[in-house]
Amino acid sequence: MKSKVMCVQLQKVISSKFVFFLCFWEKVLGIANVVSKYLQKSEIDLNQAGVLVQELIKKVEEYRSDEAFDVFFEASSALCIESEVEPKSSMPSARKPKRRNN
Repeated sequence: MKSKVMCVQLQKVISSKFVFFLCFWEKVLGIANVVSKYLQKSEIDLNQAGVLVQELIKKVEEYRSDEAFDVFFEASSALCIESEVEPKSSMPSARKPKRRNN
C-alpha cells in the first residue's frame, strides 16, 4: 500500500519536462557508460579507445540536432501518456543567456 501512495505522490511531482530529460540522459549516459567501462579495463587498445570516444562525441553531436530533439520529445510524450504524467504540448525551452552587468 505504501508503494502505491508513493507512486501517486511521485506522479504529482514529475513533469513532462523531467520525463523528456530522463529520456535524453538515458541515451547519452548509456553510451558514455560503455566508453567508461572500456577505458577502465586494465588492458585496452588505444586505437579502439579513440574510436569509442569519437563515436561518443559523434552521437552527442547528433543528439543536439532538431531531428533528435523531435525523437526525444515524441518518446517522452509517449512515456508520459503511458505513465499517466500530464504531457505538455510545448517543448522544453532553451536556457536564457545570463545578463552581463556593465
